[in-house]
Amino acid sequence: MFKFIITQAKLVELNPYFKDAQIKTKPSSKGTYISFTAVVIAVSADEIIERYKSLSHIEGLISL
Repeated sequence: MFKFIITQAKLVELNPYFKDAQIKTKPSSKGTYISFTAVVIAVSADEIIERYKSLSHIEGLISL
């Protein structure tokens, strides 16, 4: 499971990396941020690490 906090504007940059996932989003109380949860089946820890690395270019992305 991958969990992030991101702004609405940057959400479109994150979505393409999780086409194979079950995605759940929830806005913050003020609507400034969005909680993003993606459930993915991974076969190795390396696969998870590589996915996190591939997202490092998205400015303002907070990984949980």
